[in-house]
Amino acid sequence: MATATASMNTGMMTMPTGSEMAPANNPGDNASGSMALTTAPGTTPNAAASNGLNVWQNIGLSDTFSKVLNQPSVRKVLPLILMLAVLVVFLLAYAWMQSTPYRPVMPGLQEADQQAAYESLKNADFKPKIDPATGQLTVPTNRFHEARILLASQGLPKAGTTGMEGLKDQSSMTTSQLMEQVKINTALEQELARSIMQIGTVQSARVHLATPKQSVFVRDRTPPKASVVLAPYPGRAVSASQVQAIVHLVSSSVPYLAPDHVTVVDTVGKLMTESSTEQKAGFDFGARAAQAAPGRGLPQPDHANPVAHAG
Repeated sequence: MATATASMNTGMMTMPTGSEMAPANNPGDNASGSMALTTAPGTTPNAAASNGLNVWQNIGLSDTFSKVLNQPSVRKVLPLILMLAVLVVFLLAYAWMQSTPYRPVMPGLQEADQQAAYESLKNADFKPKIDPATGQLTVPTNRFHEARILLASQGLPKAGTTGMEGLKDQSSMTTSQLMEQVKINTALEQELARSIMQIGTVQSARVHLATPKQSVFVRDRTPPKASVVLAPYPGRAVSASQVQAIVHLVSSSVPYLAPDHVTVVDTVGKLMTESSTEQKAGFDFGARAAQAAPGRGLPQPDHANPVAHAG
């Protein structure tokens, strides 16, 4: 009985597995092998862990992206998405190439003139812009000349690098005395025009000076003369007192220039000044109108003194 039981147990015995048949490893070898799997020479355990995490994250993103692309619905829509992206890029490039180029209309404008020019161009639908880099007033290049003509018709710019300021950058060793005198006269004319335009009713003004070369002898001196052209604002008129103020302003600014030698006219050719002879004689525009009226300006008989009338 015991023999049968032993034979049965012997028949039920199982074969040993690979792990059981493998020889036992040295504990030191296991430790070194585990360290080789987790860490590399010259790196810390935290760095090795972070590197391994990044690798697994990259692999995970690529696997996710590939799985999304392998879906049948995405494969059907993918050509349309690519076409739409190409179309958007083409439209952006075309819009960038077709953008309207702008050009400074008048470089060096002062703030007051730039504001007036901006409002005029905006009202005329020129679509002006202020360059954020330079602060200059710019207009589309294809309407550049139209903008300059419009501003010139409105008398802009009214101020600029003119007058005595313009002589700072024009000094030269080869300039003759005649050219220097011409430049000085031009600068003086511009300064006088700018001073006259400070009057509220005057929109623009031009001054012309005729200053001949003076002789050392008083008897041979030729008196200088000046003429002023005024353009009043629409709906306004320059009064007689303002005209006299302009005459004295010009005559006081030029040596040897008498007020009688200053002539002021307006843009329609009307003479606005009177000669000294007329002023001394007591003539004015009111007296001329009274003499020209019928029945006026005639001597009347003196009835209060009949003797004097009879004599």
